[in-house]
Amino acid sequence: MALNGDCMEHTQIITAADLEQYAHTRDSEAVIPELVWLLVNRSVPDLAECRIPYGDAINQPGWDGLVGTETGFRQFVPRGRSFWEIGTGGSPQVKATTDFKTRTRQMSSQERQNASYLFVTPSGAGAGGWDGPRQTRWISPRQKFGWKAIRILDAVQLADWLREFPTIGKWLLKRIGLVKTIAGFSIPTEHWQNLEQLSGGSDPPLPSKLFLIGRDEAAAALQRLFRGEINQLILSTESEHDAEDFVAAFLAAQDAAIQAVLSNKCVFVNDPETWVAMANLKTPHVLVAHPKLDLEFAGEQLHLLANRNGHGVAPGPAATSSSLHYEARQPQFLKELWLKTGSITQEQVLLRVPAHCP
Repeated sequence: MALNGDCMEHTQIITAADLEQYAHTRDSEAVIPELVWLLVNRSVPDLAECRIPYGDAINQPGWDGLVGTETGFRQFVPRGRSFWEIGTGGSPQVKATTDFKTRTRQMSSQERQNASYLFVTPSGAGAGGWDGPRQTRWISPRQKFGWKAIRILDAVQLADWLREFPTIGKWLLKRIGLVKTIAGFSIPTEHWQNLEQLSGGSDPPLPSKLFLIGRDEAAAALQRLFRGEINQLILSTESEHDAEDFVAAFLAAQDAAIQAVLSNKCVFVNDPETWVAMANLKTPHVLVAHPKLDLEFAGEQLHLLANRNGHGVAPGPAATSSSLHYEARQPQFLKELWLKTGSITQEQVLLRVPAHCP
């Protein structure tokens, strides 16, 4: 198995055609701005400002987006300050033209000189769409208005951007309502939703604290992994899903803003080819390995590939006998106690396990 393969099928969850079809739905008016917000916040490590209203906040006066960053993100987010307009539905060129005229008149020449203008549309080159050559012909005569740069992000570019962030791709897949078989990996939010459903319809949902009791040190180490302060986390597990349960519960326990950021950089991987695809992503992720990948022995090259490309790995292989193994095993009696009583306290944890094992 090649370790530098593209493996597009594992990361191209949403296609340009999917976006073009969705562009004509009413729901897209609120969801596409949220998609742009997620992609910008996940892509840019040094956001100085980011205001992109979405959901119920759309249709406010002013720009659809305002972003400030020194580094930017490839062709998608320009360096410096950028002003964004987002259009869904048909005739993207008509809306782009109207928005450009309005916004350009509202900005002074000095402001335009120091800022980029972006128009985002989930439409593309399909029927009634707007292909690359037409976009180039649209941009060319407008460069005289003094913007530092003018860019268009259409369905093709949005699909390319999404390839770098499979967790956001899966999120959008669900929002769009498409049914696709995505094999080889799952994401923390869907794993946690499955865990919550284990209790059954009449029982209280399993709380995140159930998986975190007695694991403060493991949770602190996991936080460091997400921050990039360490590149692997060795977890002691018993069942094949202990690590995934622990990580999903840790993320579910965070407040909404932190949970959104961290969840979008974490992938649970259970297939070697999918691991290669994720490990070759250019943006750092936290890759949680299924035990069958055997990163310590048979899958050692998979682990090295991920670390070489800047990704965090959990549970990482035990490199030395002195490595700390943080406890992630979940005593079954805790789940049974919760299902029986609907509550649990620290004092009720009669069977204690160490925070880490030598």
